Parts: sequence; structure tokens; C-alpha cells
Amino acid sequence: MKTYILHSKPTTKSNFGSPRPYSLDRIIDELIGLSKGILSDGPVNAVKAEYLRKWIRQNQVFAGEWPIRNITLAVAAAFSHDALTEQGCDQLTKALQSLLGGVDTADDGCETQSTQACFCKTEPEIQLIGRGVCLTGVFRMGQRDEVECAIAKSGGIIHQTVSSSVHYLVVGSCASGRWKHATFGRKIQEAIARYPHIKIVSEENLSQALKAPTEVATFLDATVSGGPFAGTTWVLTGALSEPREAVAEVIRAHGGKVTESVSKKTTYVLAGEEAGSKLEKARKLGVQVLDEAAFRALLPGV
Repeated sequence: MKTYILHSKPTTKSNFGSPRPYSLDRIIDELIGLSKGILSDGPVNAVKAEYLRKWIRQNQVFAGEWPIRNITLAVAAAFSHDALTEQGCDQLTKALQSLLGGVDTADDGCETQSTQACFCKTEPEIQLIGRGVCLTGVFRMGQRDEVECAIAKSGGIIHQTVSSSVHYLVVGSCASGRWKHATFGRKIQEAIARYPHIKIVSEENLSQALKAPTEVATFLDATVSGGPFAGTTWVLTGALSEPREAVAEVIRAHGGKVTESVSKKTTYVLAGEEAGSKLEKARKLGVQVLDEAAFRALLPGV
């Protein structure tokens, strides 16, 4: 039988003189290592479950942090009547498999299946038109910029970082050993901790949304006969929060036209930070200038 050694945690002194435990990063890494070790020779049994419960108790200060809290809840449920059952062991096995992505996580930088622990039991139907989308992980459907382009063409607004403007965080179905913690990234942690409104969805869910001929086809057809931006001409300038081409695709999907230079025929100038000569020319010609907040307010469903 394999033996699992639980190390006592050395501490350092904080500025206030009280003990300070290991960082959250190190604790998460330790949990991943412990989980891999537990599952390496079969499902969770009573001995393994007890080791896991002791580890949770030793690191109680981090019990509410994701993804540790998922395992904490699974342990609590398994020992809810202080008598571990076979069903409780099965639940713990599934919780650890979910943390590791259902397969052993590679240590050599190879791609593996990504974590499933962050998803809701029932993923929501993705509506891309005018919605902020952020990507994390490695995608089976293509390179990151290819996936972003497909989303933008379908009306989504690409965000490079997690923020209050993001509606969906899409997790690639592969993880890379180069990631922090291997099976998930910082964006998932930040979304869960700071932006609970963000829906964390799988690459498979996104793939279905990109294939679905629903809203996207309707809006693309509307570019000829009355989309919300039909008949408008736009110029983009300055540093925007998303790549300009992604924003341009959203405008086109809603019926607008995007050009490079400002003229009397320009309807709107979308200006980001450090906008230069185009902004000055727009003001001279009396062209309406919008910032990103005003632009998003014009998008339907936002």
C-alpha cells in the first residue's frame, strides 16, 4: 500500500508578528500533487480519504479558496455522518479527477485534458452577439488567435483579461504543463474570486455556439436590410481594450462599415486611450466620438 506523507507547514513572520502560512499557490500545487498520488494506484478508499481529510484540516486557512474549496466540500460530504461510505469514496474520486481534468496531469510540458472543476453542472447556452468573451488554456479547435477571430466574426467582443465587461470565460479543453498549476490558469481563479457574474464554459460549449446558425446568421443577414448599425460608418482609433479587428468584426456583424480614415461620411469614431490625429480630425468635422462604454451601450442585449 502506498504511503502519503503529510508535512507540517513551516511558517514565516508577517509584518504584524503572527505566523504566515505558505502561499496559496504553493498549497494548490501541493493539493494537485497529493491528488495525483492518491489516484495513481486506484480510486479513493478509506485510508486515502482520511489522509485527504487531514490535509484539509492542516490547511483550513485556504479551505474557501478555489479549487481547494471544491475538495473541502467533497470531503465534508463524504464524512458528513463521520462514517465514510463507498458512495463517499466515489464522490471524492470524482472530485479529484475533476481537479486533474479526468486524466493524469503531465509534468513535462505536454498538453493534457483541462480541469473540469470550474464548470457548472449545466453549462449555459452561449449567446455571443455583443458579449464579452475571454479565453484561457489551450484549444483543440485551433490557435488562440484563430478562436478569437471566429468569436469576433460571430459577434462576440474579445477581452484579453478578465474584467467586469466579460460575460464568458472559455476554458480550452487542453492544459499545458507551462500553465501555473498545470490544469488551470490565473483567469479562472480571478473570475471566481472577483467576478462571480462571469460564466465559465468549456471549449465544447463554445464550439457548439459557433456552429449554431441562430443569432449570428440573423445579424449577418441584417447587414443588408437593417442591422442596428446598418448605414453607419465607423473609424477606430487609439488603444482599445480589445484588438481592433475584433471590435471591427462586431461592428460589421451588426451592419456597420469600418474604414481607416475620418471623413464627412463617417458616422462614429470609436476612440480609445491615446487617440491621435483621427480624433482631432473627427472633432474638426463634427463627427460623433464614442468611448468604449458608449459603444457597448449601443450593442443590443448589453
